Amino acid sequence: LRTVWKCDCNPPEYRARNGKQLPYGRHGEGPSEVIGTPVYCENRVYVTIGQDTRHGPGKGALTCIDATRTGDLSRTGVVWQYTDLNRSFCTPSVANGLVFAGDVRGGIHCLDAATGRRYWVHETGGQMMSSTLVADGKVYAGNGRGLLTVLAAGKQRKVLSEVRLDSALHATPVAANGVLFVASQRYLYAVRKAAR
Repeated sequence: LRTVWKCDCNPPEYRARNGKQLPYGRHGEGPSEVIGTPVYCENRVYVTIGQDTRHGPGKGALTCIDATRTGDLSRTGVVWQYTDLNRSFCTPSVANGLVFAGDVRGGIHCLDAATGRRYWVHETGGQMMSSTLVADGKVYAGNGRGLLTVLAAGKQRKVLSEVRLDSALHATPVAANGVLFVASQRYLYAVRKAAR
């Protein structure tokens, strides 16, 4: 195996404190890590960074990388970088030219996939450990207070539904064969549209 490219997704200002480089691998003290799964779409890779929640909230970033380049892309291959989100464990969702990403504090961010321009942020009011799901023109996201939020997957923030379930939602919702599966700490829910 040979390295085709690599990219440090921490902005330069996240990598140092008081003029000293922070060591990687020292939880809570060093720069954030890539925890969620990177997403590839149209020759670009979208990835978030975060840290263990035991270290409290902190600065996160969502980075868009040009996957057609080679070498160290930390300076030459970053298309855009969005730093107005908290630490994140999430895998971004990319659909119809938009990127949706959640952060630890429970914010759902909607950005333009090409430019990184923010369209909106929705605060769910609870810690978010899981990723967003985009399906059927909707964004689904759960939080640690057991709230499943459903938003329109568009440039305008529009809450379609908020459903309070029995316990914390730490798993990403899944859609398959016309059924939405949502796992809480206690139950697995399967929801489908009623037949007419």
